[in-house]
Amino acid sequence: MKVLHCIGNRPQYMKLAPLIWSSPMNVDNNIVNTGQHYDPEMSTDFINEFKLPNPDWTLTPPKEDLGLQFLIMIQQIDEILMDQRFDFAFVYGDTNSTLAAAISAKNHNVPIVHIESGLRSRDFNMPEERNRIIVDSYSKLKLTPTFSALENLKKENLQDGSFFVGDLMLDLFKKSINEVEYSQVTDNYLLCTIHRKSNLEEKRLQKIMEILSTSQKKVNLVVHPALKVALINSKLNSFPTNVEKIQPQSYLNTLRLLKNADGVITDSGGLQKEAYWMGKPTLIPRSSTEWSETIDEKFIHLDHKLEKINTFTQAGNEIKPDFLAFGDGLSAQKIWGIIQN
Repeated sequence: MKVLHCIGNRPQYMKLAPLIWSSPMNVDNNIVNTGQHYDPEMSTDFINEFKLPNPDWTLTPPKEDLGLQFLIMIQQIDEILMDQRFDFAFVYGDTNSTLAAAISAKNHNVPIVHIESGLRSRDFNMPEERNRIIVDSYSKLKLTPTFSALENLKKENLQDGSFFVGDLMLDLFKKSINEVEYSQVTDNYLLCTIHRKSNLEEKRLQKIMEILSTSQKKVNLVVHPALKVALINSKLNSFPTNVEKIQPQSYLNTLRLLKNADGVITDSGGLQKEAYWMGKPTLIPRSSTEWSETIDEKFIHLDHKLEKINTFTQAGNEIKPDFLAFGDGLSAQKIWGIIQN
């Protein structure tokens, strides 16, 4: 069986890793890196950390023009699919890479397996929401990380080929968390990531930085490439003195930062889940989320205006996460079982 995995960013490598580790012997795994990430080192670091094979193809779409980037990704994936035949194309999540790969695979009659299918935020202004809906409609197998995602597919009459398998990121989290220890030194910081397009628009980003400057705790702000560009273009009068910019981290270092943080501010679905699994109070600067299972009025808040920035950590680390809502940490094995059958 020959499989093409279409990967475009770090979270997708995180979902790929458990599948590669548990892959049956009769599966020929091929990887295409779509080149969507601004910084190739970010992908390379994850390949090395997770001991993954290097991509068989690395695409070279332009970075500046997202529309052209999308078209070039489709064109270059088309070339791969014209040259070789695959039994399945695995697409992950909701990025432009996910949609580009799904369109190309559909055009070449390659059955699509959508990992993390069925998620819905109901915010149609988000490109990710539109991508999810289109990719689900194209997919032969729709593999959901939560029961609510499976219900979403049923409501949309997409139940054929739909299965609840659990969250591959929980597979990775459970494998890795025992390697992470609490620091002996605590400096009362918040871990913060901002990356969604709506939060990187100039006025919105300026407002977020203004609110972060009012935090009574130090803020460790992870500066991914998209945020770096947005900060340069945002024309901030001054950078908040209580906010420390830190480079993107390895997966284990991110878990260490998370475990030792007093709380989390993030618009990342992945970090949102990891904070929930680790029992960390969290603010989500959005009005809706596709991960409704994590929302708790006391500990994890949708707070678009970040009004609770100086109060949300006061409840302490008392969250009791419902891990079973995301599976049993054996999602990769379930996925290969479905594929084999």
